[in-house]
Amino acid sequence: MITTILKWIVKITINVFFKRFKVNNKDIIPKEGPMVVVANHPNTLMDPATVGVTLRQKPHFLGKATLFESKFGNWLWSSLRGIPIYRRQDSKTGKVNNDDVFAACYKKLEEKGSILIFPEGVSIQERKLQDIKTGAARIALGAERKNGYKLGVKILVMGLNYSDPTRFRSDLLINVAPLINVKDYYQLHQEDEYAAVRALTAAIEDALKAQMIDIETKEEDLLLTQIDEVYQSRLLKDLGWKATDQNQFIATKGFKEALHHFNHKKSEQVHDLRVKLDSYFNNLGQLQLKDDLFEDSKHKRSILSDGIFRFLYLVLGFPIYLYGLINNYIPYIIPSKLAQAVTKEEVYYAPIKMFSGLLTFTIFYTLQIVLMQVFGGLWWLTLIYAISLPLSAFFTLKYWQRILDTKDHWSLFSRFYQKDKLLHQLIAQRQEIITLLDAAKAEYLLEGAEE
Repeated sequence: MITTILKWIVKITINVFFKRFKVNNKDIIPKEGPMVVVANHPNTLMDPATVGVTLRQKPHFLGKATLFESKFGNWLWSSLRGIPIYRRQDSKTGKVNNDDVFAACYKKLEEKGSILIFPEGVSIQERKLQDIKTGAARIALGAERKNGYKLGVKILVMGLNYSDPTRFRSDLLINVAPLINVKDYYQLHQEDEYAAVRALTAAIEDALKAQMIDIETKEEDLLLTQIDEVYQSRLLKDLGWKATDQNQFIATKGFKEALHHFNHKKSEQVHDLRVKLDSYFNNLGQLQLKDDLFEDSKHKRSILSDGIFRFLYLVLGFPIYLYGLINNYIPYIIPSKLAQAVTKEEVYYAPIKMFSGLLTFTIFYTLQIVLMQVFGGLWWLTLIYAISLPLSAFFTLKYWQRILDTKDHWSLFSRFYQKDKLLHQLIAQRQEIITLLDAAKAEYLLEGAEE
């Protein structure tokens, strides 16, 4: 009962927390098990929450045993269908025995349940798949062997892709891979248990990497981010693609593959691009401008007309913004302050903000609605007020972002008329980078066609 209620609460909260929450290939997800679900783990407690609401079943999940140490923690995580897993790094002796854990997982799979596992074993906010453990493969193959390889266990692989793991109203794209049939490893498992575990683990790793952006180094991550900012929208337009989450994901994967290709064949060309991009973004930082300002606003007239439109929007929308700010500021700001007070580790910011925000908005909205009814005395007025609270909250967020965007646009407009040398240097730098990327794209596509 508690998991059903929590699932709906978390589902609503997640759809509020994320600006866009998209699941690709959702039809692949089975309605029932036996199934082992594996996913990458970039965002601590947010990951089991987002995967859990995506699945059609109520999954059991493996969590580190330290979560279950206190009486409250044991009650909470057990109520949420958690199964403690003992890790070597948490053991004082460096030795662990998870036989009971494996037995519990076998039982859940035999009951056509699902087990959620994050095989990296740690949560790190990087666009990189950490070394994955063999636990998922061992559990799936062990359950099949225990049941004469007639259980029919499937492995469902999900790639979690956050635009910004810690920020409210950011984006989350979950990619679902085709199911892996554990029975396909039946023959190998009978001949060589360890070889089968390694082979299945490798298949899981390959599937995970295909559903996420997996980047080797922080330097490569920075370069890829810069290319995305400058060139992704242009590429999508050239291809005739809409700027959907999936198309943006495909474009970024394509950039990564192209970078890998050029790093091996023309590393000097990549180095030259890296230097030019670093210089360009450093100059952007000096002027406190963003790259997207140059995307469509290339002429003074378009910058001026766009700025006038934005100014009118701000003037007309200010009363609604003020209303939303007064009614929503306190429950909005408390979760951010709480997250910063509770921990200095950014990986915990998002779940703390999300779940504490659920609490603060529920309390404040309830109190505000009750007070409106007590002092207003009109049920229809109270109803209108209740509906206006979340609507005004979303408008206020959008309005504040428009304020920041307008500030950037007017800063760019004023610099045009001041004939700022650095600004004109920026425009020339950006065009040079676009030209280089256009040439690299043509070369990459030509070499791909020849192969």
